Amino acid sequence: MPYSQMFKHKMIQKMIGSDAISATALSKQIDVPQTTLSTWLRKRRNQFMLCRCKPTQWKYDHGPENAQWLERRRKTQDGP
Repeated sequence: MPYSQMFKHKMIQKMIGSDAISATALSKQIDVPQTTLSTWLRKRRNQFMLCRCKPTQWKYDHGPENAQWLERRRKTQDGP
């Protein structure tokens, strides 16, 4: 099932910060596989660790400049 970016963002926000809940607990609440939630969180952490943001600063739209940089970074890491 495809999930909207806004839905993913909201679920990631529930898994970070001082009131964070685990992917396992959230999975049981919203009926989304734990592995899916963990993947979203891992990808988001990887993106924002590259730009050195604190988890509390993670945003749905981190700006077009960052998106372009992340895309170039992904291409470099994935190889030719």
